[in-house]
Amino acid sequence: MLSRKEIRTPCFIISKAKTEDNCKRMAKFFRGQNIHLVPHMKTHKTLELGKMMTDCNEKRRVVVSTLSEAEMFVLSTDPPFDEIIYAYHITPDKIPQCAALTQKAIKFTLLLENETILRALQKEPPSGEGKWNVLVEIDHLYKRTGLMALDPATLKFIQKVAASSNINYLGLYMHCGSSYHSKTQVDSIRVIKQSINALKALKSELKKLNINNSVLSIGSTPSCSIHEKDLFDGVDEVHPGNYVFYDAQQFMLSSCKIEHISGTVLTRVIANYWDRNTMVIDCGWEGLSGETPNNSEYYQKYGYARFKDYPHLKLLKMSQEVGIVTTNDGSELDFQEFPIGKELEVYPWHSCATAAMHGQYYVYEGETFNKVSQVLTPCRGW
Repeated sequence: MLSRKEIRTPCFIISKAKTEDNCKRMAKFFRGQNIHLVPHMKTHKTLELGKMMTDCNEKRRVVVSTLSEAEMFVLSTDPPFDEIIYAYHITPDKIPQCAALTQKAIKFTLLLENETILRALQKEPPSGEGKWNVLVEIDHLYKRTGLMALDPATLKFIQKVAASSNINYLGLYMHCGSSYHSKTQVDSIRVIKQSINALKALKSELKKLNINNSVLSIGSTPSCSIHEKDLFDGVDEVHPGNYVFYDAQQFMLSSCKIEHISGTVLTRVIANYWDRNTMVIDCGWEGLSGETPNNSEYYQKYGYARFKDYPHLKLLKMSQEVGIVTTNDGSELDFQEFPIGKELEVYPWHSCATAAMHGQYYVYEGETFNKVSQVLTPCRGW
């Protein structure tokens, strides 16, 4: 396997030990709360890490955001996955492939929130006597996708879903993405409680209509990283995903400690400019993503990314293939410390976006990256 000196940069490197710890920590908490952890795969999109994230669970159930991911997990036999939840709104062109996956999978579940697709599913069962497994997406504070939890129209829609002869209505799914907008952990707890209470209120109203046993599925990494007893009381399952790697955004949201971030980008210095007090690295937005941190305090101090072991550095700007680095305190760069070829590790602001820029991930064992122990290839496509 490649050594640190041999590997081509920029590249995405993963600490196996830290990733395993992140997975075990999350699984241990929710197991103790008698809540099913159904992790989201969209951050890494690999079978190997899907297995790691479900190793501690009674059943291997996962959430995906693309049909490419769904196909990969449905076809997996070592290990087989017990359920794949396709948590993305489908359009009519995707129904044939969803039908095929429903027939192949042990259990394949769709997300639903509009009349157009409901009618399409009612007209086209996945097989002769088969049924579609469906969760209805609910929104409360995020205002991205999903039906409003406290809207009377939502009750009417779910009644139609539950009454459909070829649909197996399972329950309610909420992303809880508004937790990403929280400034403090107190704010996050408030968001979680409000979101869960909205789901519970909706479930209560559904019971009055004889729609019982609605599964309550909720969660995002910021919300699910707050391990307080009884915070998720009433919830049946959670579906965070980013926690597999964590990132600088999660650190700023108090979801993790900086040492929990297990996926970093390795880059090298390719040029020094004494007169500008800048150096250039071989990592631009193609290696890191062009996402601008939405935390003004962080962005002012670190720019696009924070450097591991060098907190005084700032990634000032990026083009496609290079990044411009200076200091964040106005001090002069020590160019003897950062010669051409110097290797640096960068904490991604958003590991989902950064991982998506790489066709392979390089896993290492031990506390520091010295050589590659395993190469992971994520699935791509939609």
